[in-house]
Amino acid sequence: MTAPVPPSYAFGRFRYDGVQAKLTLAGRDIPLTARELHLLVIFLSRPGEWLEAAWMESGLWPKAVAPTGELDRLVRALTAALDEGADGVTTIQAVKTRGYRLLIPVQPLAAAAAAPSEALESTAPSASGEVAPALPAGRSAHRRRVSPGQLLVGLLALAALTITVLWVIGPPSRPGAGAGERAAGGPDTAAMRAAAAAELGKGIPAARGFDLASRRAAITHFEAALQLDSGARNQAAAHAALANVLVLEGEMERARLEAQAALASNIALGAGAQLAEPLAALAFTQLFLARDPVAARATAGRVLAIDALHVGGRRALVWVCMVEGRFEAARQELGPLRNAPTFDPEVATDEAWLLYLSGRALDARQLLATIVRREPLFRRAHAALAALNLAERRLAAAAAELELLDVLEAGATREDERVRLLTSGGWAMPDAGEAARLLEERADRAGRKPRGGALGVESESARIYAQFGRDAEAIAALGRALERRESDAVLARIDPAFALLRGTAAFRRLLDGAGVPALASPAR
Repeated sequence: MTAPVPPSYAFGRFRYDGVQAKLTLAGRDIPLTARELHLLVIFLSRPGEWLEAAWMESGLWPKAVAPTGELDRLVRALTAALDEGADGVTTIQAVKTRGYRLLIPVQPLAAAAAAPSEALESTAPSASGEVAPALPAGRSAHRRRVSPGQLLVGLLALAALTITVLWVIGPPSRPGAGAGERAAGGPDTAAMRAAAAAELGKGIPAARGFDLASRRAAITHFEAALQLDSGARNQAAAHAALANVLVLEGEMERARLEAQAALASNIALGAGAQLAEPLAALAFTQLFLARDPVAARATAGRVLAIDALHVGGRRALVWVCMVEGRFEAARQELGPLRNAPTFDPEVATDEAWLLYLSGRALDARQLLATIVRREPLFRRAHAALAALNLAERRLAAAAAELELLDVLEAGATREDERVRLLTSGGWAMPDAGEAARLLEERADRAGRKPRGGALGVESESARIYAQFGRDAEAIAALGRALERRESDAVLARIDPAFALLRGTAAFRRLLDGAGVPALASPAR
């Protein structure tokens, strides 16, 4: 009996031939060991899915205990082979708590004709004991002749089965109808693609909202689009859109993973690749997560080379200049965005941060007041106001802004009475003593009350402690913020809230040890 033909796959510029058990890149063979091929087949059979290490080891070593560290070594070797044809884009992601996943979209190929026995037999286990890939198996060595009588009986049985099947399914539909549907990917596939496009269509306007509900709805829509359509174009668009909304929410680790997935999906698109959006998100993660302004500047430059008017790429470049203390350069980069015909609260808040960090607190306050009047639910602007008020020891105003942030992070809307009172000035402000007590209590319990990315919890605590002269606690909180990769912590060298700490050796050692970018020149 003929063995089933092992499946073949196309992914990016690669082709995996299941019959011959080999990987090629643009027609050139990529040398892999039998176990590396087996690992590749596992990834190709579950593209885009997070695969747990224990599950993969059970497939690679079904009758033995996996050698310690061997799976990681195999993944590194396979990644190195795939990276050769990925143009610098991440191909396999590894996250300790989730496992591994292949990012390049995979397209199963039609079954090829059976290969000669010599080619099939070449996939048998080697003398060294390596296990061949599970799917590309060879033909059995125990062959026997089939008599003419047995062959005749088999043919008659096959004919009877064929007639029965044709009788059950009925006459064929109009000529060519099925072929057209198959060429289009089938009605189910077309419906899934349409549903994915609809989810993207809902997510994009939701991402433009500034309240928590809108941003969370956008994330849900983009995640649904990823589940509905595994095509490279949809995957690239949905991963990129998700990466950018996660950047806006301050979720830099997830944003990095989604940006890498979007870039990997774009490999399969060739000339149709859309790289600006994922590269812009990646630039933000390189700056605030990896703390690498050089890489972030280069990536933002690539975005602007693709689209000189790209808002995300320009904003990333502005933030690189700010983190390095090059405030005049940041103002110049911000110029084209300030001249845009429509008001963008994100860009306006960037400008407010620039004014605050460069010592123009009054101008920053006026601009932020304008932003929150127009967009009272915009958490990032309220976070900037809280930071500014803390740095100036306007304790009552800082306490009010932080309370409003809590309300907004809980999902409050414009109709909420607390939002209306806090944004209109009708909220009863605490006196200075009460505000100080509230702020210090808030800092002390910060670790037990996590909040979203608008203003990092530990960064906030460090600012509060710094204003009350609790230097050791401020440095400890800032250390926790750096360890947790809070975006605000990257600003510590230029944040006026830490002005009194900058001269201390402990502060400098902390920032240097955590890799916080040094100032390119004296801040001006």
